[in-house]
Parts: sequence; structure tokens; C-alpha cells
Amino acid sequence: MYKTLVFAERRGYGGTCCPWCCPMYGRDVKYGEGLCPEAERILSQLITLPCNEYFTREDVEDISTALHKVLNYYRRS
Repeated sequence: MYKTLVFAERRGYGGTCCPWCCPMYGRDVKYGEGLCPEAERILSQLITLPCNEYFTREDVEDISTALHKVLNYYRRS
């Protein structure tokens, strides 16, 4: 989860450095491996799929079909 670009590249709000070095907070913000061990453990056991508001119904159905195909293959193995 810390490898996502918002964390890895410390992307801020609207071209600022906030929240990473926000003067209102007064200190540097750091997120890194080991900070949330339970979340990291759970994330390692999940399948995450990207999605956004531009996906059509057909896109979602295609993804669902592909996922079912892979799951069915591994259930038989």
C-alpha cells in the first residue's frame, strides 16, 4: 500500500507538498513498510482491481468474466 504513487512520490494537494510537509502540521509526514502490519498482512491476501467512473457496464462484465475464469481454473487445480 505504501508503494502506490501518492505515497511513494509524496504527491500533495493541488501542486502543494501538503500533507507531506504541511506548515500547518509542523513536521514531516512519513508512511512506510511496517507502519500498519495488520493491513499489510491482509492486503497480501487480497486481489485488488482498479476501477474508475469511466468503466462501462461492458468493461465491468468483461472483468467479472475474466476473474471468474481464473478463479474456476484454480479451484480445479
